[in-house]
Amino acid sequence: MKLSVYTRLLSVLMVLCLLGVAKAEEAPYELGRAETFSPRDTIASFIRNAEFVEEGMLAGQREPVDSKQAFLRALQTMDFNATPHSDSWDVRSTRFALLKEILDRVPLPDEKNIPGVKEAKETDLEFWVIPGTELRLVRQKEGKLKGHYLFSADTVEALMRHYRKISHLPYLSGKEQGLYETYIRSPRSVVNTEREIRNRLKPVDTSSPRSTLEGFLASVNMAYSLVMEMDEALTANPPTVSLADAEKQEEIARNFLRQASLTMDLSKVPSALREGVAINATLQLKEILDRMMLPPLQAVPNSFTLSVNSVNKWRYPNTRIEIVRMTDGPRAGEYLFSAETVKAIDDFYEGVAELPYREDHISPIEMDYHSPHKSEGFYEYYISTPGDLIPHTNYLGSLFAGLPKGMHQLYSGQTLAQWLGLVISVALLGVVSWCSFRLFHRVSLAMEVSRGAWLKSLMPILLAVLVELVFDFINNDLNFTGSALLLITQLSKGLTIVLFAWSGWLVVRAIAETIISSPRIQEKSVDASLIRICATVVGAFVSMWILTAGMRSIGADMAPLFAGLGVTGLAIALAAKRTVANLIGSIILFVNKPVRQGDFFRYGDKTGTVESIGIYSTRIRTLERSIVTIPNAEFSEMQLDNLGVRDRRLFNLTIGLRYETSPEQMRYILAKLRKLLIAHPMLITDTTRVRMTGFGACSKDISLKAYFKCVSQDEFLAIQEDVLLKVEELVEQAGSGFAFPSQTTYLARDNGMDKDKIANSELKVKSWRDAGVLPFPDYNAEQLEQIKDTLDYPPTGSAVASKGKLSPQEAER
Repeated sequence: MKLSVYTRLLSVLMVLCLLGVAKAEEAPYELGRAETFSPRDTIASFIRNAEFVEEGMLAGQREPVDSKQAFLRALQTMDFNATPHSDSWDVRSTRFALLKEILDRVPLPDEKNIPGVKEAKETDLEFWVIPGTELRLVRQKEGKLKGHYLFSADTVEALMRHYRKISHLPYLSGKEQGLYETYIRSPRSVVNTEREIRNRLKPVDTSSPRSTLEGFLASVNMAYSLVMEMDEALTANPPTVSLADAEKQEEIARNFLRQASLTMDLSKVPSALREGVAINATLQLKEILDRMMLPPLQAVPNSFTLSVNSVNKWRYPNTRIEIVRMTDGPRAGEYLFSAETVKAIDDFYEGVAELPYREDHISPIEMDYHSPHKSEGFYEYYISTPGDLIPHTNYLGSLFAGLPKGMHQLYSGQTLAQWLGLVISVALLGVVSWCSFRLFHRVSLAMEVSRGAWLKSLMPILLAVLVELVFDFINNDLNFTGSALLLITQLSKGLTIVLFAWSGWLVVRAIAETIISSPRIQEKSVDASLIRICATVVGAFVSMWILTAGMRSIGADMAPLFAGLGVTGLAIALAAKRTVANLIGSIILFVNKPVRQGDFFRYGDKTGTVESIGIYSTRIRTLERSIVTIPNAEFSEMQLDNLGVRDRRLFNLTIGLRYETSPEQMRYILAKLRKLLIAHPMLITDTTRVRMTGFGACSKDISLKAYFKCVSQDEFLAIQEDVLLKVEELVEQAGSGFAFPSQTTYLARDNGMDKDKIANSELKVKSWRDAGVLPFPDYNAEQLEQIKDTLDYPPTGSAVASKGKLSPQEAER
């Protein structure tokens, strides 16, 4: 009874255990990791999880949750440390599928012959190799998985090569076929999208010379395969692929070539030329490698070799082609084909171009390379066809295909048709540029100066755009390559740089003309001239900066140019020192501003009016209405008397009276003269001065000085005339006369001076003395106030006087 109960309980437990095992078989340990305690556990764990993933894929599930967990556990049995880009699911998925494909074809020994936990401990097993293969399982010596057995890092890294060696073998009984094709290449796979992205964006692995070489070969071969496939499909009758699909594949092929070109050190290639040099050098290097036997893959250092031995460069056997480690710059630590290799690639190619391609003495499967294939004729195909890579995707493809055979002959690396297209393109560029230049020039002349200057500054930019359009046609449509493309690139870029430098100079000049056009600045003033001078200097610096930076970008050696400019500049400075002096003189005139446009001034012993002050010279309108041009260097050193800025005019007169004039008579004349100058309304009272200054050779001299309330010359002469006439009347009234140097022969008796007038003058002075109002040495304040502005000026009866007299204040203004 009790036995029966125990038996039943035991049966139930056994059933539950079996159900649990069945459940575990159905969905292996959801939360646990893969069992890797021995080679037996690792292999069994990988196969069990891989088959679970495979069942999910065959069932049509895109990303089943159980399959995903099993996939992660299968990856836990593999060491990805030596696999490039192993952080990518694409790479890990590929390695997973490859290992599954290999194990589905390679018979494994009986389970008891695979070391388990017990055997591994007893023998202190370091690694175990699956019989008949190179697949190794290695015990981990450090880290969280210390003591666990994983498929070794070098095994995982080389799975593609191992797969190629067994891909022809049949599958083992009961194994599903094509997991690699189904999982990796199926559009339903998530990693397919990542693969597309990586094909476009990922760089070639350059962590070691081996990965650089393999990545270079694989990328070029992929591009070649796509190009040839699409070319054949497009030329079929009828075409077996649409133009849109061919263009898409061409873009992918172009990306592969760009990836291959990233294995090259282009740091010594001018930035403006790198794109053309990169593709050309890539195809030439591939042509060279396709003519030589590839070295054994194991002889090329990889990441594992570099971790043991420090290798800074590797040379392709029996050549000067080197892969070197970058020591600085943004790509420091990467292994690239050296800059010297890139520089000499043209010579290398010319040396082997006539040699045949290598023969496949060794099967590509046995060479261990990921892509050991050849791309025969790829370079010549590239340089001799229009468009980028696939000629029939370009509109010129059909046109070139229909040309006579002679037009396809190569001359200096390009076909005759390409050279003809170049000549036509350059001729059209010249005609369009000349017509555009003439049109801009005529329109700008008809416009206001500042607007015309801005229009002129746009002209070089338009010409630069035309040059770039023609260059783009030559490069991308005619597909010039090699040294011809480099020469055309340098010429077009150089011309574009010159045009932009010219435009920079014109823009600065246009800014200057815009400033000058403001109402505050006169067109021909010294301010306008100096603004133009400054604009010329600044524009020259801007142009030189653009020119220097641009020429460096296309690889022009600026040192000889600067040295030549230094010598040339010295020669020009010596030859044109007067011109430089005139420029400096212009700056001096601008800073000091002794005269302005329109000023009437005296220079030396001449007078004239400033017509204009230019950059190099000043133009003066003389009193004879002629134009005198004086260099600014000389003009700035002259003593310039700016008559146009006077606020008053000086009256300075010396008169000589006859020696017969008595002292009393002289005092009378002096008093009257002082009264005259004070009384005149057009003279500034506190500036008048009348003094007897000496005895001349034939006269008694009197000096008259005063400032007139006027500025213009005409008004000055009119006031002076009035004063002189009144002085003459006064001298005559005093009974004296003006002396002059002469010899007089009297034929009649001299009556002398009028005695009555003399007596009257003397009597008048005596009355002043007696009254205490003798105006010597000066009038007192009361006398001055009584006399001031009492003269009749303009004189009564004059035409000016009839219009009304001006007040002194008005006259002064």
